[in-house]
Amino acid sequence: MTNKSNILPFIYSLLIIAVASFNCSYSKSTFSGDRVKDAIEKIVIQKSMNKAQLDFISVPRTIEFEEPNVEADIIVPDEIKAGINNVSVKYTINGKLLKYIDYNIRVKLLKDVWVAANKIAANSVISMNDLTLREIVVFNDVNFPSENELVGRTASRSINKDDVLKVEMIAPDVKVKRGDKVTVVVVSGAVVIRCSGTTLQEGVVGDMIRVKRDGSQNVVSGKIASDGSVVINSGNITYNQKNKK
Repeated sequence: MTNKSNILPFIYSLLIIAVASFNCSYSKSTFSGDRVKDAIEKIVIQKSMNKAQLDFISVPRTIEFEEPNVEADIIVPDEIKAGINNVSVKYTINGKLLKYIDYNIRVKLLKDVWVAANKIAANSVISMNDLTLREIVVFNDVNFPSENELVGRTASRSINKDDVLKVEMIAPDVKVKRGDKVTVVVVSGAVVIRCSGTTLQEGVVGDMIRVKRDGSQNVVSGKIASDGSVVINSGNITYNQKNKK
């Protein structure tokens, strides 16, 4: 969707080119490729709060219309991301569409990210003293973790000083621990049976862990669900487990 408040200054600069050409030839509207490129650069940089550097994969060329007073509308994404972005220029006269041209641009963004202030050992808990904020050039649309997603979490591997912190460097939160009381959900076709049990392993959502059902010595394996329960499909119960019932 076009953001009129952002594009109007640049639409105006393009219209000057068209009107000047009209005044000379009395019949045409001309939009210089260099001025179109410059207008796109300005709006992208403005929209990214001066944090963007961009290269044109497809470069605007000078375009000419037989009609006078053609208007140009520059359309950019609602959010400028690192990597490939698509921008468009829509040419109209009296609301009638004459031409719609797409351009691909490669954007590098200056972004504040958390880096390791010192070496962080694997399996250690990350503290605020381990972190420092630094501005770097980002070439791809990567989701960097926030302070809240780092402090108090466990490093999944050794992290060197000045390494940029990424999501994969952080161990997932432990959803259940060994010895926790959990709800065991046994699914057999359309039948669902719920009971309580005790975990024999720790794990996170999606992990398969062993659970001992309360009041029984029977040990079964199930997958940790997002609500913390352990779901067991009866078809996955082993022969030995069935014999223990």
